[in-house]
Amino acid sequence: MITIKLAFSSLGCPEYSFRQIIDAAVQYGYQAVGVRMVEGTTDLLGLPDFSTRLSGTRELLAESGIGVLSVSTGIRFTSELESERAAQLDQARRHIDLAAELGSPYVRIFGGPIEPEMDRKATMANIEHGFRLAAEHARERGVTVLLETHDTFATGRASKELIERINHRSVGLIWDILHSYRCGETFEQTLSAIGVHVRHVHLKDSSDFDENRFDLKLCGEGRLPIPEALRLLDSIGYDGYYEFEWERGWHPQIEPPEVALPHFVRYITGLRQSLDENDRS
Repeated sequence: MITIKLAFSSLGCPEYSFRQIIDAAVQYGYQAVGVRMVEGTTDLLGLPDFSTRLSGTRELLAESGIGVLSVSTGIRFTSELESERAAQLDQARRHIDLAAELGSPYVRIFGGPIEPEMDRKATMANIEHGFRLAAEHARERGVTVLLETHDTFATGRASKELIERINHRSVGLIWDILHSYRCGETFEQTLSAIGVHVRHVHLKDSSDFDENRFDLKLCGEGRLPIPEALRLLDSIGYDGYYEFEWERGWHPQIEPPEVALPHFVRYITGLRQSLDENDRS
């Protein structure tokens, strides 16, 4: 039997305080949280829980037994302006420091969209350089920087190209199963490209999607073949976290956390049990 490790992104409960996020993790049966939005803001460094009250936050984590899986930022190194990229690098280093203080192994940084009017070669060089500098700071703090399959780098093919250009041992990947799938790759194609680099997985579901848009459905109520994703991850020996990324912070019309968070635990643990039983039969 494979033990499944569950986390959820705080995007799913965007108005919660950090204590409420941790309490929800305990109540619903998660082992960790991804920190993206707290008390309605993504400015984590501006919140007392992650600055002046940091010692109390560490105590809360220790007492609850809940870990911080990732500090998930919106940082990108795509700007043509060196001053803006330098500001983003400063933010990256500060979030890496926060992750280290929280005992979190990962900080998410986006590759970012490369728009048609942008110089692709120069932008790729800027992204690569920014990631490498952030990763060097992460290495010193015992943290790994993660690129997500998102934006221009949504597919395994595209994210593999970037991560191999960066070529740093403190850089890995988050596989968001929706973004690679809606951009035309099968799960097998994506994992064939990036499986060796995947550190954790974002799970979500959707019923109406293409390369330019998507809706969000509770897992099992959309069209993504989530069981196939788990089977493929089993086949490569994946033993990381499955993070439920319920983007209520960006889409307030979807189900509230009191519905979505426990539903995901029921769905994924039931699916895990079913897959294990099939393997034994």
